[in-house]
Parts: sequence; structure tokens; C-alpha cells
Amino acid sequence: GFGGTLLEAMALECPIVCSDLPVVREVVGSSTGAQFAPVDDPGALAERLIEVLTSARPEEALAANRRRSIEHFSIDACAHQMENFYRQLLDQPTRSGLSGIERLEPRVVAIAVTFNRCGVLFEMLRSIDSQTRQPDHIIVIDNASPDDTVAQLNAKRPEIEVIRMPANLGPGGAIAAGLRRAIERGFDLAWLVEDDTTYSQTYLKQALDILKGRPTLGMLGARGFRFSRGALYPLRLDIDVDDTANPLLDGAVLRLDVAATHG
Repeated sequence: GFGGTLLEAMALECPIVCSDLPVVREVVGSSTGAQFAPVDDPGALAERLIEVLTSARPEEALAANRRRSIEHFSIDACAHQMENFYRQLLDQPTRSGLSGIERLEPRVVAIAVTFNRCGVLFEMLRSIDSQTRQPDHIIVIDNASPDDTVAQLNAKRPEIEVIRMPANLGPGGAIAAGLRRAIERGFDLAWLVEDDTTYSQTYLKQALDILKGRPTLGMLGARGFRFSRGALYPLRLDIDVDDTANPLLDGAVLRLDVAATHG
């Protein structure tokens, strides 16, 4: 088993006598005053029991070591270690070559391109914040804006990764830079968003559900939109899927293994 009884004993400052097993030593450690008896040796077990029953309580230094062991195996600490373990697995290539879509929940990065439209950009970011399925990361590509877009992002949304282009390379050049960065960081899917668009709260979740049902689909684009240049406009994802060579780029979800292979 895991050793929950040993953790409880340390928390209650009880003497500990236990079998000398690797999992037990991992939980208890060698500096907590625990006594170990060889497996299948009842004589040694009896000697250890007599020893702890006739000895004084653990010194304060041993008590501190026990507290550290308890903290190391707390629920929050174990959950964090488990999360890191699965993230490492997701970052490693598999023998079958499966992407995150076929493995576990895919890692999604939202990539936004902006130029000199700081006001509407933050409205768009709020619509991303309201998603029922949040992207795992956000990258904003600033296409050499002359305004204070980068400074505003760094001040108000420091968790967002900002890439400032040396010159305005147009949407194509900026998206390419964002995709390169997303591939470098090992994300599975890129959600391409526009700085003057708002997205329905279930937009990304719907897109991921569709992609799970269509594992050979390289890119999912949206339709059913209302265009209004220079102003925010709402964009929804139509759940009916048709094969097309020209999906709408705004709101599209792209498989990054496809982008890495075909450019």
C-alpha cells in the first residue's frame, strides 16, 4: 500500500515499527526514529517493539523530520507531483506517434495577433477568460504596434506570453511566429484568435469535442459569423462540420503536428 497509516502515526507522534520495505522507507525515511524489521523475521520484529516501548519519545529534531515527511506526502503535494508526471508524459513522443488528441486531454495554446488595438484586445481576452474550457496558455503577437500594447499587456496580464515583432509582417508573418513558438513549447493544438473578436463561452470546448470525433481533421474553422470591420463582433462555432479547403482563420483550431509537418 501507500503508507497512509505511517503518516498518521508520525502526525500523532507515535513510535513506529515497520517492515523493511522500499515503499515504507520512502514514506518514513531514515531520520524519523522509525524502527525497521526484516520481512518474515518475527524475532527481529519483537526486538524492535521492545526497543521502542522502553525508549524515550523522539527528539525534537526527529519530530521536525517527521513533519517534513508528512508535508511531502500531503494531498496537495502528491496531486502536484502527479500533475507534473502526466505533463512530462504528454511532452514526450510516443512509440505510436499519437498526438495529445488521441492520448489524454490536448494542450491548447491561444494565439492572438494584434496591431495598435489595445482596447479591443482586452475585450477579446475577457471572452477567452470566460471559456468553459480554458486554453492552457495564451500567446499574443504584437505586430510592431506604435501604441503601448506591449506595456499594457505586461502590466495587466503578466501571465500572457507576448512576442513583439521587429516590424509589421502582416497577419501571416505574425501567425507563423506564434505557431513556431507553440511548436517549440510542445503544445498539441493552436487556437487562432483575432484581437477584435469575442467568442461564445463554449467555443473552444465545442471545437475540441469535434476534433476528438474527427482525429484526421488537421484544421477546424468557424462559420456563422457577422463581420464588422474595426469593431468587436461575436463568433460562434457551428457544430455541423463540412470538409473544405478554405476554413475561416479567425477562431480556427489547428493541429500543431500538421503545422510542423506541412508548414
